[in-house]
Amino acid sequence: MVLGIGDVQRTAQEAQAKSLIMKAWRERWTEVQWGINIRKLVDDSADGSFLADCILQQALSGPGPNSLVLSYLMHSIHSQIVTTASVLLSVSKYDAFHKLHCVASLLDLLSSIKDRIILNDNQGRDDCIQLALALQSVVCWLLSCMYSSLENLSDITEFPAEAEDSKIVLKCRNLMDYFLVDPYLLNLISVANKEDEESFVKIIKMSKEVDKFVDGHNQKEISHVTALIDKLSKPKIPKTPKTRPLDKSFDGLQTKVGNPSIQAIIMKAALLRASQDIPAIVSELILVKQLQNIDLVNFYSEILHSALMGLVDAFGKEQELAFVGFTFLQLPSLVNTVREKLLDSNNEAFLKGLEVYIMNESCLNITDAKLHCCTMEFLLKSFANVRLINETDKASLLKLRASKGSSIKPTPGSSPVILRAESTLMPLLKTLDGDYQKNQDSILGVLCDVISSNEKTFNVIITAAATTGRLQQFTSKLIKLNQLSRQASGELNKASNTRAIIFDLSFLMLCYIAQLHGPKALFSEEPDSFFEEWYKDCMVENHVAKNPDVIVNRCDSNKVDLLLNQYIQGDTELKTSLVFWHEICANSVGVTKEVLTAWESDSITFSDVKRILDVFRSKICSIPVCISAWLCAYIQVNPEEKSTKAKEILNYFFTSTTIMSFDNQDHFKERNALMSQIISRMMNCIQSTDNKSPLNSPTYNFETKPVAELYKSCWACMNKRGLIDVETTVNLQHLLQMSGPHYFVQNMVEEMLRLQHSLELSQRCDLLYGVFHYDLKSCTAALVRVVVPTVLHFWTSDSTFMEPQIKALVSLSVDCILSYYYHASSLKIKEERKDDNDSEPQSKRRKLLDTSNKENLVDLQIMLKELYGEFYKVLHNVYESTPAIVFILQFLEDLSMKTPTSTLLSSLPHQVVTQLMSLMCDEMDPDLLLGLFCLTNKNSRLNCAQALCRLKHLRHVNEYHEPRSHSPAPGS
Repeated sequence: MVLGIGDVQRTAQEAQAKSLIMKAWRERWTEVQWGINIRKLVDDSADGSFLADCILQQALSGPGPNSLVLSYLMHSIHSQIVTTASVLLSVSKYDAFHKLHCVASLLDLLSSIKDRIILNDNQGRDDCIQLALALQSVVCWLLSCMYSSLENLSDITEFPAEAEDSKIVLKCRNLMDYFLVDPYLLNLISVANKEDEESFVKIIKMSKEVDKFVDGHNQKEISHVTALIDKLSKPKIPKTPKTRPLDKSFDGLQTKVGNPSIQAIIMKAALLRASQDIPAIVSELILVKQLQNIDLVNFYSEILHSALMGLVDAFGKEQELAFVGFTFLQLPSLVNTVREKLLDSNNEAFLKGLEVYIMNESCLNITDAKLHCCTMEFLLKSFANVRLINETDKASLLKLRASKGSSIKPTPGSSPVILRAESTLMPLLKTLDGDYQKNQDSILGVLCDVISSNEKTFNVIITAAATTGRLQQFTSKLIKLNQLSRQASGELNKASNTRAIIFDLSFLMLCYIAQLHGPKALFSEEPDSFFEEWYKDCMVENHVAKNPDVIVNRCDSNKVDLLLNQYIQGDTELKTSLVFWHEICANSVGVTKEVLTAWESDSITFSDVKRILDVFRSKICSIPVCISAWLCAYIQVNPEEKSTKAKEILNYFFTSTTIMSFDNQDHFKERNALMSQIISRMMNCIQSTDNKSPLNSPTYNFETKPVAELYKSCWACMNKRGLIDVETTVNLQHLLQMSGPHYFVQNMVEEMLRLQHSLELSQRCDLLYGVFHYDLKSCTAALVRVVVPTVLHFWTSDSTFMEPQIKALVSLSVDCILSYYYHASSLKIKEERKDDNDSEPQSKRRKLLDTSNKENLVDLQIMLKELYGEFYKVLHNVYESTPAIVFILQFLEDLSMKTPTSTLLSSLPHQVVTQLMSLMCDEMDPDLLLGLFCLTNKNSRLNCAQALCRLKHLRHVNEYHEPRSHSPAPGS
């Protein structure tokens, strides 16, 4: 084996050191003499790590320790000739455990230097990681010492308290207690465990060997040490503070308000989400539970409470039906999905949650009065249907409800209308699925019943279908009927009339459903269905301008000329026999365009126009809808002066329906009313093109108010109640879509930061966290990329950005980031409906979702990298603490405590950590440093070890200089 130059020099130095040690011992040098002579051998630039090995070899070569030689080692440590890391490593190499006095002297040595394990400020990363590895080696050595002494004691029947082995066990226990409790040393050992995993496995193995003696002597010491090792091997559990529910009144009733985050998510689920989104809603709710540390019983209670509170608020409003449907039809499935995801196999927590909720009877009393029934009875029935509870549980809970003494006497036999609609939905779908050629009359009868019973019946049916996940099934059958009724051959007058009405009703129903629930509600297995193509190309939608020329191009010019000539010649009857209704709907637009052009050029009068329009609206209401769609598109793309006459035609279709008299033949009155509602919504789209109303919600007239005022009014309502109500839910969604996420988040955060009290800020922070779930990805991006950097860079001394506002913004930012991460990292393929014939292969969908998943995670990493860059800019060339720096420290603390992975902190620059330590070392915690670095990465481990040692040194320097700060200044 060929030795290198460095090895030769080291060997020579070791030989000189051993010779010097022997000379010092023979001549009985004092520690000062030793220091003078050893400096000649090991100067400041030399590596003195070998010296500890040499001294210990000489000091422990005999049956007992050489105290004089050991004193030379202590002097070398104090004069920094040798490092504490080299001493620790040298001690850990000693394996002559039978020399009890030598082992005891080494333990005393460790006890005497344990408080000096502080590295100088100028030591590099390699020195720090070596110290961490040395500490790891010492822990393993201490366990070996304990094992050897315990093995010796196991042979003794009577426990000798004064035996040397017993003293060694106690000393090992005390040293382990110090090394594995001191936060700096413990975290350095944790870094070393990642750096040298084999040695960590050896520590775990040795701990198990020591634990074998737990039933013998020193039971207390053994249990304590093994508990420390177990704690070292377990990952740290994220710390999440428990939230306090609001306890102010709601609408004058003494009732708890509940958790603002859960309440906001439930409001959104009921008003703005489809039934297919239940898994996503459940994930959001469970994340709130985890982030806010809500126990399971209260979690179930809060979900129920939020749903019933929303229902109380929705009574008498347009959203009442949607909330009733959500509460009785969708809520049971939602709760059941929560149980499945939380692996809550028994019903104990859910039953206790129901009991807790029943004890707060105010909401139940109101719903009983409004619905004229026992709300809890039908809610429990819905829960029983999905096997959340059994009949015994149901009876017990109803008895508890009765004991609360509700003053409302339910009407016998009454039940929520939505439940009655649900029971009729399946027979309806079965009828619509029958043979069209044989059952046209029964199909027509069912469709007419749906729209003619009363004005709310159709809405109730739609709501029941939407909340039970059958809306697409319903629309698919309507689209199929619409396709089959487009054309026929050889039919009689009655059959042709039936076919025309089926076409008309199916078309109008589909329009109405799509306007309420959006185009996603449409589903069809029919190839090239007329309605889907027409809706895509022609139907007026908010913020989506359709091209009127594209709509006109759907016409057949020859058939347009035939229709036009027919009506000009005075034929005022719209025939139904052998008519292709999809062609009439398409070509009527071409006729209307020609009539409008002639009217604009004064070739005809408005009387002539009305005569033709009256033909179009005489029997089939779908035709005016198709014409109105083109008129709206025409008005949107043309200037005001050119679209005046088009608006008159549109208004004629809408207003004339209100003054017509009906004999209600073929249910024309109901069809006409449905047409009127459809055209009204179209007109709302073009009258407020700058606004976008959410699904399932009315169009609000916001034109007269500045956007800033709208935000202030929404916030005032939220702040007054401590939660979000129906109108505010809809209005905030409207504002988010109208002004964009950046302006939305900025206004909400500004309003929150104006609050002063800690508890109020915490509760409004939770409320905003729930509100941002309207569009979590966009709102989080706006918060992280725009709002937070703006606050950090432009805070002023007289601003409201201080405690407790800083803590509230930190909590909101971290919770949104974690929600974004959990959502992106847990995207799963949604379960498909059994009746869906998905042409896309499962593997292809999985690849698409995986791609989307990765893109979302990459976007989040980029956002965080940009944010950390802003942190660096704030900290650069700053020499005192500011609110912005306090925010940065609290943000990193909160994120490191709550995050399940160090991935979110992987792009944090090391300079941010070092600058924070320089400015706020007294406020920084060693556990924080461990959480800020990704210990699976070599470079991060080096940085983490160096940061821990630097923080320890800074704290030590501050403690050393602190008393001097009170001394009088020179000359005073």
